[in-house]
Amino acid sequence: MVDSRQDASKRTYGSPIRPFIQFLTKKREATAAEVSRYRRAFIEKPVPQGASGEVSRAAGRFSLVAAAGQLATEAGVLPWPGDAAEDAAALLFLEWLAARGTSGAVDIEAGIRQVRLFLEQHGSSRFEREGENRPVVARAGFFRKATDGSGEYWILRETFKAEVCRTFDPQAIAKALADRGYLVMGDGGRTISRRRVGPETVSDSDNRVSVYVVSEAILR
Repeated sequence: MVDSRQDASKRTYGSPIRPFIQFLTKKREATAAEVSRYRRAFIEKPVPQGASGEVSRAAGRFSLVAAAGQLATEAGVLPWPGDAAEDAAALLFLEWLAARGTSGAVDIEAGIRQVRLFLEQHGSSRFEREGENRPVVARAGFFRKATDGSGEYWILRETFKAEVCRTFDPQAIAKALADRGYLVMGDGGRTISRRRVGPETVSDSDNRVSVYVVSEAILR
């Protein structure tokens, strides 16, 4: 049986493409419009709102397969019912998206995970906590309580850039953290803040450092 199938596939390999091409070339302009319509309709269904450009571009490729399948069905090249080609392409796209793990940009997701990992690994040892009397080796910043009682990691500016966001764009990661409610914005809507870490003095600039204020909610 295996040999007969192999022989049949060799004899018929490429056969469906000939009538399909003939079908497409008979009405090129109408076919182009149909392809565009099928692709737009496909992308509107499975692509999550706010998806990254990477996801949208991938959906565009799946939509082209769906459009080709639908046209091949119309041409009688494929003996499939109704929207079978579109449904199959949509299912494959959703499986691809599930395996990818996010509808956002991969670099941004990886960068946020790296921030979370840094705090998980060093949140207790490298952040000075108010009232503690212990040496802090390789200080990464300060841990303080906000007025509502929630915890905040004040990550020193250069540490955030060089270590916490290593290999990623620190400004893009900071913006993504802010968009998700993990970063407390500074004055003027800046991602960096000026916070006092020592006693109050006559000069408002004394004992203040530039930090990225990350809420401990990122660890939940």
